[in-house]
Amino acid sequence: MRSSVSEHAPGAGVRRGTRVRLGLLLLLAVAGLVAQTPGLTGALMTDTDLLTTVVSTRPDFSSPTTAPPTE
Repeated sequence: MRSSVSEHAPGAGVRRGTRVRLGLLLLLAVAGLVAQTPGLTGALMTDTDLLTTVVSTRPDFSSPTTAPPTE
């Protein structure tokens, strides 16, 4: 017989630890199954392509016909 309330039965801590580990394992398993459900996950597909751009200007710029105003 136990003599006080503070004493625990032998093995009680081991049983509690086992339950905690089992609960965490179950939680991880459920999270893994939920993450694999279609519609809850997605993927971004990307692609690259080469684009060449040419910029040209007129080769001959005519000079202005009027002189700029002087002050």
